Amino acid sequence: MVLINLNRKRSRIDLELATMKFRLLRTRRTIFFLLPLAVIFYFSNDNYTSNFYLYERQLQQGDLKPDIGKVNGRYKYCRTPYVLMDHVVTTMPRVIPGNERMNPPSHIQLCHAYLDRKGLERSELEKLPAVRVAEDPAVCHDWSAPNHSIFSIYASSLIASKGVDLGIRYNHNCHSYIPQSRDDPYTHYDYTPAQALLPENLISRNDAANVEESLVESLCHGCISHYESTSPPDSFSGVTHHCFLFPGTAAAQGIIDNHQELPLTSILPSFVDRLRHMTKDWIDATGPLDFEDEHGVVIQLDEKSTFMDMGFYDSVIPADVTSIQIFASAKCSIASIHGTSDCIEHGRALKAYFKTNPVYINRITYVRYDIVASTATSYARMMNSKILICPPGTVDCLIPALGKDAGKKAYVAEDGSRPATFHWFENHLLEKRKSIGLQQVGYDAVSDEDYLIISAEASVDRPLDMPLED
Repeated sequence: MVLINLNRKRSRIDLELATMKFRLLRTRRTIFFLLPLAVIFYFSNDNYTSNFYLYERQLQQGDLKPDIGKVNGRYKYCRTPYVLMDHVVTTMPRVIPGNERMNPPSHIQLCHAYLDRKGLERSELEKLPAVRVAEDPAVCHDWSAPNHSIFSIYASSLIASKGVDLGIRYNHNCHSYIPQSRDDPYTHYDYTPAQALLPENLISRNDAANVEESLVESLCHGCISHYESTSPPDSFSGVTHHCFLFPGTAAAQGIIDNHQELPLTSILPSFVDRLRHMTKDWIDATGPLDFEDEHGVVIQLDEKSTFMDMGFYDSVIPADVTSIQIFASAKCSIASIHGTSDCIEHGRALKAYFKTNPVYINRITYVRYDIVASTATSYARMMNSKILICPPGTVDCLIPALGKDAGKKAYVAEDGSRPATFHWFENHLLEKRKSIGLQQVGYDAVSDEDYLIISAEASVDRPLDMPLED
């Protein structure tokens, strides 16, 4: 009887121990199951400012961290970036004209602060509060002028970098608007602008140090003088230069004659590095064509683009190309509706040519033509494609051609009647771009010398026999 009771007692103890082990195991499984959900919830929370900060710090090191709207450190496809002409007019957000924007703009505010504080002693600077300038949201939102917006942000960032010891700070904060442009309840498409992808940390210390302080002062005086003597334009679309970062021809030549580098030339390694990171971070969100990075061509059109002879396309498109993507900017469609540009017809004619030409038919080349609402998409695809072709006068092509991904090629056709883009890649800038070893020779198939081809020989007259799209 005693033995039976002892056995029952031991059985009860064993049962309780087994129950405790089961509960512990179930608790551990629950923790391990809920932990990934907690992580997902944390990274999908609307309070993403601190996460973006971490991402930006890592971006400089090429180690992208997970963030809102991302998987494995990359944005994923959310909505189509393509739009119909009537939707551009009726549903695209309003572009704020120059006279309604922040007055004065960020680079003018920063220049004033820099010039006011430059000659002060350390003891005087310590008594002054820091000057903090944030970018105008209108610049962040502007989907019509990526070239101007990116240059403006870089100019302000460089001035602040040179004035960091003077207590000058700048943040553009454009990335905070990405959730809105990706998931706007009033549209069915993504209209994220390219400048929204820029990190806060834009320029390395070494590159910023290459810009001489005397040049900063001189350019700031010039920018302030120009700002005070002119009225802002209604639209910044088509703007190709910036008074501080990349001055126009006459001012640029004066800097070069003085044996100095243009600011953009000095910071070019940082500039190209950030553009390439933008491409890697956004390319999965664009829905790129299959093998576009290896055998694809992208042709970009905007409202400033002009026709050129089809023989030029035939001469630079290799036989192994599997796809030809023609992009027209959203601004292009507005200009076409207003009758100020034939760029939409230009794109249709290009598509018809490639689809009816026996050469491309025999190669089974896929041809597509789209109007793109998101300049983030067009920029990423232009820089990621194996070959980029820029017809004469195409402003939206300039920065992507400069930041082309390693191992890829860009062909830029020039037209002397388009002075804004003619010789935009002036020799000093182009020589620097080809001399800093960004193409990783030995790994890439395209050398620094050959990655960008400038051609002024392509005829800019529309061929009379060019077919029209059905």
